[in-house]
Amino acid sequence: MNLKLNLNTQSIRRSVIDILSSFLVIMLPCSIGFSQNHLSILVYHHVSNTTPPSTSISPEGFRSHLQFMKDNGITVVDLENAVSALQKGLDLPDKAVAITFDDGYESIYETAWPILKEFSAPFSFFISTDPINKSQQGYVTWGQIKEMHSQGVTIGNHTSDHAYLVQKTQNESTSDWKQRAQKSIKKAHADLTKQLGIAPRLFAYPYGEFSKELKEIVGGFDYIALGQHSGATGPLSDWLALPRFPMGGIYSNLETARIKFTSRALPALDIEQWSPIVDTREPTAQLTIDNINISKVGLQATSISCFLGGKEMEVKIRTNSTHTNFSIAARGKSIGRRWNYTCTAPAENNRYFWLSLPFIFLD
Repeated sequence: MNLKLNLNTQSIRRSVIDILSSFLVIMLPCSIGFSQNHLSILVYHHVSNTTPPSTSISPEGFRSHLQFMKDNGITVVDLENAVSALQKGLDLPDKAVAITFDDGYESIYETAWPILKEFSAPFSFFISTDPINKSQQGYVTWGQIKEMHSQGVTIGNHTSDHAYLVQKTQNESTSDWKQRAQKSIKKAHADLTKQLGIAPRLFAYPYGEFSKELKEIVGGFDYIALGQHSGATGPLSDWLALPRFPMGGIYSNLETARIKFTSRALPALDIEQWSPIVDTREPTAQLTIDNINISKVGLQATSISCFLGGKEMEVKIRTNSTHTNFSIAARGKSIGRRWNYTCTAPAENNRYFWLSLPFIFLD
């Protein structure tokens, strides 16, 4: 496969550990400006010292995130309001962050929420409703969800059963898969609407996994939807696949997380046309950057660096009068079920423009 990216930003260099895998076309307009219309959305799962380390942050670590934001002029905003502003072309605070939690774990009610209230920080909580209906240990209750909702917490849909929705089960037809996905989303939607008296407008994909076909299903519910691929959100983002920076496990370290809090969106067009589902582990890519934008921000095209799994990729550069083209190839196969292709470009004041594309290799 051959992935083609057309980016009209400055140059691109390393600021992440994930990167590239398959084919895509992203086009960026030459006239796009970079005003205060960028949002970093963070995703947490557990705030606890006793839950699975890979998806947890300690209470002390979580508090340090909020304290850093407060001390450094970073504004925690309401996600739903912020997305509405971006869709209307309105500016957000210069350093805007939205905080989200997935699944419905009790540590969010018992530990995270009291800390958030100390900092007057709004947040969104994405709930998988089957464990709540079953009073499953380790999860919040409907009474706790209602209490949070009544005090301004945004509650979103995370499906009823938290299944791997992008993958068909054995011998499952496309029609049966579609019905299964719709049922899980619709059931959680009905549960939340019944319990809270208002229909949710936000949806988070289980495991952050989505496909073009699944996005179409979610779009039928008129949701704004979020994944778990790193990157900032801007007015040209895909409203059915907004990026979020994971903040659990190894990603909870403040020294690396702080860069993500102030990231800026790469204004990519037509990103909604691609699907993360791929059938190769050996990616190649063609990337094009508009020379006007390279000159406008004072960056050197030769500063581009691309990485996959922490390893630098092969980059060949060709320049003409209007564009600089990069041929990018991995130096080995990607491993695992998921990996990201991530681009960053230096912005002012030691900040970074950030775009990450998730890819999923189905067995």
